[in-house]
Amino acid sequence: MTGIVYVREIYERFVGGELDRSVADLAHDPFFVPGSRSLTELLQEFQARRIHMGIVADEFGGTDGLVTLEDILEELVGEIHDETDLDEEEIQRISEDVLECDAGVDLRDLDEELDIALPQGEHRSLNGFLLEELGHVPEAGEYLVTSVARIDILQSSDTQVLRARVTRRRATATEPDE
Repeated sequence: MTGIVYVREIYERFVGGELDRSVADLAHDPFFVPGSRSLTELLQEFQARRIHMGIVADEFGGTDGLVTLEDILEELVGEIHDETDLDEEEIQRISEDVLECDAGVDLRDLDEELDIALPQGEHRSLNGFLLEELGHVPEAGEYLVTSVARIDILQSSDTQVLRARVTRRRATATEPDE
């Protein structure tokens, strides 16, 4: 990774008629942070540098992800709703054992709503869990069965699951195979 480009700056150049500039001309040096850095240290670092985004580096020098100032604040004080958040509820209860949800929903929230425990891994969202478990981006109509739930894909794009139905599985003595 050589730099970060802000869409706002590209738009400003475009509107200003600067169509011949390369993306590299607009790139800012990335700020790399180790995944082990505490949230309070990271918040102080963001404030000192007057930045709102960092690249999380793993122990091997690879990239683990992207962390934003909003991510840090939400972890410290709770969910912050802003103009980029969708109005649609993340989780809609259909019945006692069935939810429909945005696939970006946090797995902890989903587990709490259905009183289940989906396997935790490197992922935090239902989308991340599905991509890891299935090994590909599933299409609408595909499903995944775990020991605690059946997850039906309701909507997806080329790169991610967008909506899913999660049905809690209740253990029975003679449960048929799926």
